[in-house]
Amino acid sequence: YDETGMDTVIAMLEKEPILGLDTETTGFDVHTCSLLLIQLGTKDFQVVFDAKLIHDKRLRNLLESDKLFLLFNAKFDLRFFMKEGIRIKRVYDVFLAEAILTTGYDFDEQDLSLKAVTLKYLNKERDKTIRGKINYLGSVPVVIEYAADDVVDLEDIMNLQLPEIDKWGLRKVLDLENEVVHVFAHMELV
Repeated sequence: YDETGMDTVIAMLEKEPILGLDTETTGFDVHTCSLLLIQLGTKDFQVVFDAKLIHDKRLRNLLESDKLFLLFNAKFDLRFFMKEGIRIKRVYDVFLAEAILTTGYDFDEQDLSLKAVTLKYLNKERDKTIRGKINYLGSVPVVIEYAADDVVDLEDIMNLQLPEIDKWGLRKVLDLENEVVHVFAHMELV
C-alpha cells in the first residue's frame, strides 16, 4: 500500500457512485468504544483512514453524500458514525440481503459472516484471524491490509445477491431493510 494525501484519495473516492464502507473499532459497545479505522473503496482500490480524521470536512462530506455505501452488518458501523454526528444516507447491507435470502433455512447450518458469504458467492477464502488483534497492534501494515480487504468484495457480492433477491420478489423487502437499519442503529445508540 501507499500513503497518499487526503485531497488525492477524496478525489478518487468521489468519482465512484458506489463505495464499500467498513470500520474497525476498539470494541462492540458504541457507548464505551470508539472508531479506530474507516475503510472506503472498490475492488480496484481501497483507502484506510485513521478515525482521527472523522471530522475532516472532506471525509465527512463524502460520507454524507448521496453515494450508495455497501456495508456488512450496517447497523454496527452506522451506530459509530451516528455517535460522531455523521449520517450515512444510502446503504446496501450485504448481511441483511443474505439474511433475507436465507430466511426459513436451518440456521444451525447457516453462517452469515462476511467470511462465509464471500466463500459462498465468490469461492474466496477470507482470513479473519487478525480481527482480534487490532486493538493492541494498532495501525500497522498487516492491520491496514486486513481492514482494506473488508471492502474489496462487497460490490461483487451485491451484484450476485440482487438477481436472487429479484427472482424471489424480495426487492421491496430489501429496500425497506436497508432504510430501517438506520432506525435500529439509532435506537441502539440512544
